[in-house]
Amino acid sequence: MTGDPLSKAWIPYFGVRGKGRCCRDLLYKWRFVGSPFASNNFRAPILFHCQSPTETEIHQSVFTLQTGNGRYLYGEFEGLYQVTPNVYVNGWFRGSWTKFTGEGESNLTLVGSTVIGETINIPIQGGALPIDNATFENSWYGLGVSVDLQF
Repeated sequence: MTGDPLSKAWIPYFGVRGKGRCCRDLLYKWRFVGSPFASNNFRAPILFHCQSPTETEIHQSVFTLQTGNGRYLYGEFEGLYQVTPNVYVNGWFRGSWTKFTGEGESNLTLVGSTVIGETINIPIQGGALPIDNATFENSWYGLGVSVDLQF
């Protein structure tokens, strides 16, 4: 099974950010942005290659989701602590979450088969199948620590 999903999203966002000092030697900054108005055009073609010792069959499925019902959140925090006059420790965290919900569609096509002979691009019974309440969700996060030396 292979695929190459492509998503084009339009996300007008708003947010807040700040910075400050905690204790005497800890500097920090943060940012948070989000949007309840995200829209998306998602397309994911998937190729299924089914093979047995005597038969082979290849199917192509394309899932699409076009929706204006999306949500987006992003946040980050970074802190810088001075250990000595020349040594700093820096720690950070970043994360994001995106979710789109709407009407999707799945279209399955038989590309080739040794079961019924070499056939190209025959739509399977039903062709395009609408999918109510389809969802595309994506999230990621990262964190790290670094040591900075000044000379």
